[in-house]
Amino acid sequence: MRDDHSVNHHLVPDVIHQSDNALTQEMVTLNEAAMDYIQHSLAENTRKSYEADWKHFEQYCKSRNLRSLPAEPETVANYISEMARGTADDSRKKRKTSTIQRRIITIRRFHELWIAYQRNLAKEQGVPFHEMLNPANSVAVKETWKGIQRKEGERVTKKRPATAEVVTAICKDIPNDLQGIRDRAILTLGYAGAFRRSELSALDVEDIEEASNGLWITIKQSKTDQTKKGERILIQYGQSAETCPIRNLQRWLKAAGIQSGPIFRRIDPSRKEVWPHRLGPQSIKDAIKRVAKKAGFNEADFAGHSVRRGFITTTYALGHGEHDIMQHTRHKSLQVFRGYIDDLKKSKNNPTSNMGI
Repeated sequence: MRDDHSVNHHLVPDVIHQSDNALTQEMVTLNEAAMDYIQHSLAENTRKSYEADWKHFEQYCKSRNLRSLPAEPETVANYISEMARGTADDSRKKRKTSTIQRRIITIRRFHELWIAYQRNLAKEQGVPFHEMLNPANSVAVKETWKGIQRKEGERVTKKRPATAEVVTAICKDIPNDLQGIRDRAILTLGYAGAFRRSELSALDVEDIEEASNGLWITIKQSKTDQTKKGERILIQYGQSAETCPIRNLQRWLKAAGIQSGPIFRRIDPSRKEVWPHRLGPQSIKDAIKRVAKKAGFNEADFAGHSVRRGFITTTYALGHGEHDIMQHTRHKSLQVFRGYIDDLKKSKNNPTSNMGI
């Protein structure tokens, strides 16, 4: 079956062309403002993931002369099975079950929008609309997905937590050049604030407010605050000048001459000058891995999330209550939060320590 449908890579396309359906020759009557708000109904990173996933599915269909929108249930079922086996594209790479699950969600989302688009056009034209099955919800896809989960599985691999002990060890080997000053601030502030890398990347000088016992930091938007209500956390001074998040932040701002705008910025490696460009989340992760490697740790064990996991692990072990930690880390789900401390709880008062043999 030939793919006669094309969609620009946005979750709500401006135009969906369908040469064999007269209904789609006109736009749904949504004004520009409404379209813009719909585009922002999802987080930016989520939109980018959807778009990349959909592009891969489109390419898969195109290479096999199949229709991607609307797709047949068997097309989607075959696609996810080939991803599991590593035959979906020329890379011959087997996809993780988490990736396959996200692709199913993406295909479902695009078809939901496409079906809604067709329904609205039919209403505009005053003609009947025959409801259609979303292929991602078909029995074929559901059963194929169940089989993939049971046969392939996926071992959860957690990155090493950058606990207080680890952060202290890493800081001792960070050089005092411009990049080192910045990376030390990223590491220690990231730990003290239990920041996600996207939150660190988004921080501006204007988000910082001095307090008598530290700094108030406003997080304008986070994974658990997509409506941008904003959350404030208090970070107090550390016990050592070398690892103190506030002193390291102040030192970086002074060395970089930053008085407003993005806090963590790119550095020109040749002229050792600070650029105005904000460090992206990937660069935040790279900085943490870089300093961990320099201190003799295996960089593969660390990621941007390591400092967040390390803060939770350390503070829970020190006896801080779950509620107090969750307020600081901005967790909304107790179940998700406890995923960070499961190993620690299992080792504490472990029944095998006195099991009678």
